[in-house]
Amino acid sequence: AGKPVGRRPSGKMVMALGDRVITYDPITAHGANSASKMAQHVLQRIVQGDRDEQPFDAEWMTTVFEEYWETDAQYACAFTSALLDPTTR
Repeated sequence: AGKPVGRRPSGKMVMALGDRVITYDPITAHGANSASKMAQHVLQRIVQGDRDEQPFDAEWMTTVFEEYWETDAQYACAFTSALLDPTTR
């Protein structure tokens, strides 16, 4: 997995989603639908409304990404890696 936070030339931070932060081999995990699943996770965290007046900063973006990685993405990555490993006989 990559880094979920990027900085634009303007200095504003952006959160990477889907293939921009987690890449899968297109043969084995093309249908993982990672971008949609991650977007849904991020949306759920936004609408929870537990931020009060706190910004959606790099720390928040990283935490939300790590939650998604732990609950979903790591398994698709492990599956992809297992299929790409040479088989032993």
